[in-house]
Amino acid sequence: MGTPLQAVVTPTEGASDILEVRLDSLLPLAEEEPHHLHRAMRYAVFPGGKRIRPRLLLATAAACGASGAEQELALHSAAALEFVHCASLAFRSCSSQLFWGEPSPHPPGTSLHSELRATMCHDPTSKL
Repeated sequence: MGTPLQAVVTPTEGASDILEVRLDSLLPLAEEEPHHLHRAMRYAVFPGGKRIRPRLLLATAAACGASGAEQELALHSAAALEFVHCASLAFRSCSSQLFWGEPSPHPPGTSLHSELRATMCHDPTSKL
């Protein structure tokens, strides 16, 4: 099949996607405290999507012949890139009723909206 990075760039149907597994392993479980923050993090990252940004990074690493530790660094970098992208989308959704076409988990006027804004903006008046 090629290198592990080639497998994540074009995962085969039914095969475990290394990128998805890495993203999952780097996030805390939704059941861990603080629940509201971890649920929001996982909600922002796991509605799916093409993950084009991290896959382009991994394709570039594979094209450059990354191996061993370089592959691991590329995979961590790809996860970081996806986390930043998802966080920007979640932050943008604070002012919207929809998030990727679905009802926002924290639309304006809700307690989740207030908690997310306080968390993301480091609001010192928050009770979080």
